[in-house]
Amino acid sequence: MMKTIRRLLPRRICTAAGITGVILAAIVTEPGFSAIYYNGSGQFAIGKYIFDSNTSSYTLYNGLGFSSGIFNFSFSLPMIYQSTPWISLSGTNLIPSGGTQHGEVRQRTEMHGSTVLIDTSQYHHTGIGDPVFHGEARIIEESTTVPATSLTADAKPPLANPSNGFGTGEWNWSLGVSLAKKLGPVFGFVTLGYWMLGDMPDLELKDPFVYSLSLGKPLAQGKYSVLASYSGQTQVLETAEPPSMISLMVGRFFNTSSSLSLSTSFGLSNSAPDIAIGLGWHIGLSSSQKSTLDP
Repeated sequence: MMKTIRRLLPRRICTAAGITGVILAAIVTEPGFSAIYYNGSGQFAIGKYIFDSNTSSYTLYNGLGFSSGIFNFSFSLPMIYQSTPWISLSGTNLIPSGGTQHGEVRQRTEMHGSTVLIDTSQYHHTGIGDPVFHGEARIIEESTTVPATSLTADAKPPLANPSNGFGTGEWNWSLGVSLAKKLGPVFGFVTLGYWMLGDMPDLELKDPFVYSLSLGKPLAQGKYSVLASYSGQTQVLETAEPPSMISLMVGRFFNTSSSLSLSTSFGLSNSAPDIAIGLGWHIGLSSSQKSTLDP
């Protein structure tokens, strides 16, 4: 069952199923098994972040992936609608950069107050964000005492227009490790990573360490699962709190290659959205051999 529950794990801090989320499959396949799959997700997120009014974001991710033996590779492209240009999508999460006014964020003098920017009540913009490439390789198989361990890497090239809040205008890179272990009736997951973020013209972005802790439990003989997650990272903006969120997700597995998930996430700091609701789906397109849900 761990192979299927891992599909639900968040790739980014912001959500468990959306922009973060965005679900990029984390399939762990058996040796000799290969598959091509399609992943998608939609998410609504809203919050004031460090500003004096809300920003609403709608994001639709679509992507393809290939998994073979111990290797997994995926690609995803977001389509984004935002009600303000103040929030930028980085490799790790949504950053309250100030968009075209990121110089105002740099001039903040405290971590907890609100920054007032120009009125954007007439602003509505839709566009394509930066693509995200993800790869991982399993280096240690799970045993009775050792968790399954994989090395991960991500890259986000700067193709989107940063003035619209759809990117930072710089390359984002990451290296990390993920651990998975069956713990009695539940499954435990830990992810650790380091992101290298390029600076915006008038705003320095610190390179953060990111982490997440998740517990998942299968229900109804593996047809359903519940996944609770806490995700966070070190500080990105000098004058904003480090982003952190808690998430709860419910998944429905139709077979070993297709699943649907619904998630709700709540921000715990002023650099994360107040709430995010996401719907994610995973569809296997082809595979080299038939497989069944493992107990």
